[in-house]
Amino acid sequence: LDFMGYSTTFNYAVKEGNFGPKEISVNGEKVKFTFESNIYRKGGAVIPVDQFLSMLNRKENIVKINL
Repeated sequence: LDFMGYSTTFNYAVKEGNFGPKEISVNGEKVKFTFESNIYRKGGAVIPVDQFLSMLNRKENIVKINL
């Protein structure tokens, strides 16, 4: 899909727990992230926009999210 002007594929691997990401990588490079606050379960990933966009540096980008 077109994500903020970058051709990007998002792949989700649902393994265990299914609440909040355990690992995220962009084009094979692991991304450091924090979690949103959520009183019911682990929150979603928070990645600074400038950091994330700088990693979308290929013609076809792949973001892998392991849950």
